Amino acid sequence: MSWRVASEIRQRTGHRFNIVIQSLPEDSEAAMTFEELFRRVKAKEFLGDEAELAENLDALEKRREIGVKTGPDQVKRYWATPRGKLETRKRKALIKLHTQELTENEVAALERMASKPKA
Repeated sequence: MSWRVASEIRQRTGHRFNIVIQSLPEDSEAAMTFEELFRRVKAKEFLGDEAELAENLDALEKRREIGVKTGPDQVKRYWATPRGKLETRKRKALIKLHTQELTENEVAALERMASKPKA
């Protein structure tokens, strides 16, 4: 099943996060308003409504995957941080990995990688 075909089940959170991050500019000077972002994510097949996008933005801000600033007009604007771009790449890789046929040795190598202590 394609991740874009989600008629009976909700999109997974990681996939929604990816759509949001991929829709945002990387430059804080080009930051987007909520309304601009909502139009863009809907065009990219984001299945949620405005409340779900707001919830995702809150979570992504807490995870430092997006930056948020309030302009002189008191409107919040959003952009993707380098951390957000990296986390999106990791989520995409994991989604692809989930659908692959792996050998026992490959799974063991992944388990070792996942258990490495953080530097």
